[in-house]
Amino acid sequence: MRRRRSLAFTLAIRNLRRRPLRALLTASGVVLGVGMIVGVLSLSATLLSGFRELFDVAYGKTDLVISKSIPNGPPAPFDARLLGRVTRVPGVDAASTTGQLLGTAYLIDARGRLVTSPSGQLSVSGVEPGKGAAVGAYSIVAGRDIVGPDDFTVEEGWARDHGLKVGDAVTMALPAGRRTTRVTGVFRFARSVNFGDIGFVAEPLAAAQRDLGQPGQVSQIYVRALDRAQVSELQSRVQTALGPGLEVRTPSAEIANLSDQLQGLNVFLLFFAGVALFVGAFLIFNAFNVTVIQRTRELGMLRTLGATRAATIRLVLAEAVLLGIVGSAVGLLAGVGLAVGLIALMSSVFVGVPFGSLTIPAGALIYGTIVGTLVTAAAALWPAVRAGRTSPLQAMRQRAERIGGAPWRPAVAGLVVLAASIPGVGIFASGDHLSTGETVYGVAGIIGVFLGVALLAPILVRPLVRVLSVPLRVFGRTEGRLAADNAARAPGRTALTASAVMVGLALVITFSGFSASAVSAVRDSIDRSLASDFIVVPRNIFESQGFSPELARQIAALPDAGDVSAVRFGYATIDGKATELIGVDPASYGRISETRLDGDGTPDWSALAGPAAYVTHNYAADEGLGAGDTIAIATPSAGVDRLRVAGVVDDRVESQSGKGVFVSTARAERDAGLTQDLRVYVQARDPSSRQALRAEVERVLERFPSAKVLSNAELKDEIESAFSQVFSFLYALLGVAIFASAFGIVNTLAMSVLERRREIGMIRAVGGTRSQVRRMIRRESVLVTLVGVILGLVVGLVLAYAFVRSAASSFPGLRFVMPWQTIVIVVAGALVVAVLAAALPARRAARMNVITAVAYE
Repeated sequence: MRRRRSLAFTLAIRNLRRRPLRALLTASGVVLGVGMIVGVLSLSATLLSGFRELFDVAYGKTDLVISKSIPNGPPAPFDARLLGRVTRVPGVDAASTTGQLLGTAYLIDARGRLVTSPSGQLSVSGVEPGKGAAVGAYSIVAGRDIVGPDDFTVEEGWARDHGLKVGDAVTMALPAGRRTTRVTGVFRFARSVNFGDIGFVAEPLAAAQRDLGQPGQVSQIYVRALDRAQVSELQSRVQTALGPGLEVRTPSAEIANLSDQLQGLNVFLLFFAGVALFVGAFLIFNAFNVTVIQRTRELGMLRTLGATRAATIRLVLAEAVLLGIVGSAVGLLAGVGLAVGLIALMSSVFVGVPFGSLTIPAGALIYGTIVGTLVTAAAALWPAVRAGRTSPLQAMRQRAERIGGAPWRPAVAGLVVLAASIPGVGIFASGDHLSTGETVYGVAGIIGVFLGVALLAPILVRPLVRVLSVPLRVFGRTEGRLAADNAARAPGRTALTASAVMVGLALVITFSGFSASAVSAVRDSIDRSLASDFIVVPRNIFESQGFSPELARQIAALPDAGDVSAVRFGYATIDGKATELIGVDPASYGRISETRLDGDGTPDWSALAGPAAYVTHNYAADEGLGAGDTIAIATPSAGVDRLRVAGVVDDRVESQSGKGVFVSTARAERDAGLTQDLRVYVQARDPSSRQALRAEVERVLERFPSAKVLSNAELKDEIESAFSQVFSFLYALLGVAIFASAFGIVNTLAMSVLERRREIGMIRAVGGTRSQVRRMIRRESVLVTLVGVILGLVVGLVLAYAFVRSAASSFPGLRFVMPWQTIVIVVAGALVVAVLAAALPARRAARMNVITAVAYE
């Protein structure tokens, strides 16, 4: 048995060495797939490592961390007076327990210009004087720590990059306006944390509360225990003392919670790795299938010499395993490079995300190798079985070339797979809170749709090729007809290659269709819901930190200002759940908002001056609420605030999740500590004064550089740009799968040229020129690619439509929009890829020796 296996691997090595180019192209599929697995797992591990290092720095000597419970967001501020309640809990080390306020600022350079690049963004920490060293893992390397009311310290690396030292002045744009202060100390973290060039600065808590426009607020409370062996009991006592709305966790629990959140990101990113492997499997299956056909006589000779069916199967599988191992090994190296690229891309798209040093987990290397080898062997299994069924006498008589028919049995199987997969896609697209089983079924459903279409594709190849070849025949009738005949002669092989192209392009169309629909819905919502001329927003429009209410008051006092209304945003515990809370001015919001009641009518926003609230349609549907019902806002400092639901609104602008509660600004500040305005809507006194008003607002913003003014049209453009930036990260991931499909085209054409060597020789013998042969191969490549493009467009648009329809229930106003621009780019890009992929096979075909080719058997 051992000798048989050894012989199989010996022959496999010999066969792979005889065809190095084919082996390289076939292995490229597994290289890219394994590279994606390693890259994605390394990205996640590096991200988790960055957060761990950050938590080690922030919570170095802390036993418990108290923060406001909000879904997947930065710590939200809450009443600083709760610190006193915490220090009175038995077992708390009051002298070392401290509050901290976190916020963001922007650097203003020596010329007075705002530095908006990542290196100009500052993470501001407000700490109680004299208590920073009690919890934080840092050391002072120059000057002094925060001990007095005017102290200001900066992180060593950022200070070095900006040429700052103790005594130098730093000017910042803060929510409360522009402020200049002097550096009194430089600190060094106990561990290095890479936030993409973002700087860390610290100042006294009172100064931070003033600068960040959050008086009397803290973001977190760090608790030290008198007896570290009693932390668990202390945690229960502190939680009881604080009541609902705040979470008390150990630092290790914070890290574990973050790790759980990153699992969702892992599943999402591994889906793209699976897509790359899926495409690679098509490539491998196609390559081995054609290889078996081309080696029919060789396999027949082995059978004649006594090789059994099992030995023949082992031979083909041995080649696949060797390719899988080698491809996986190369994929591991490629994955490291891909991880570096993904980290750079993610840090540029999601500014402020911490990354530790590059971490390549051992599991990624092990899983990548195992999965890559298994996928290669699985893809080669059917060709191996087919090789084992080869009849010795029939094989000795056959030439390598075979003309394929349309396989109807796989088409029936494809219909079955599609029928089983569609429910999974529906579940996956239906909502946010999916269980692990539902997520797995949904991902399997999407892959099943691709597999089902791939199985159906062979019966579609010939009619599609017939239609698509019409324009190609206009410019060279002979080459176009030969290319069409070659593409249609083996529909199974053409379908596999086209299916590899289909998968990546379909996902691009799916994401693009959803993005275009979402942007269109946002644009329409702004037009329908806002009557303002301008809107003042944070520099980063998706940032949760706003600015001082003084800004709105100064804008309202401008000569050309008409109605001005500010909006606040945050979270509160409502009926036991963390819920979006939107604070609006009851007196002015109705004059700038055109939001309608659910059904018909206009909300009476002045009702919010009393104990009332409006709820969004989706929140009302989830909680079973209607006008006249009661909701309860629980806050640790104010107790329970019971409000009457004044009505249900069809909000399409303010609520970020579509599930929010509107209250008055005063109530939002009292119940949820919302002291910053996130948006200020501004209406001109009359239409003729709009330009003058904008100039006046921009002069006010010189004193508040952390904010900017946009027209409604500019706001829509900025939101679209933000969508495009996020989706560019997804398109980069899909690019790996598309790159793999390009190798599939090269491989298919290269093997097709070898298979049709005699045919090409005959064309040359009867007068065909080299340029005509090259054109024939290029047009065949274009036809195969266009078949994949057509399939990808159909599948992508259907999936996009399904996702949009499913999301419409939680995204008011969402309707499907055709992504015409992406479709044009996809078609044009696919044609370019087709021509480039055909370059090597076309050159090889054109340089073929005519006499040798004609004599080829």
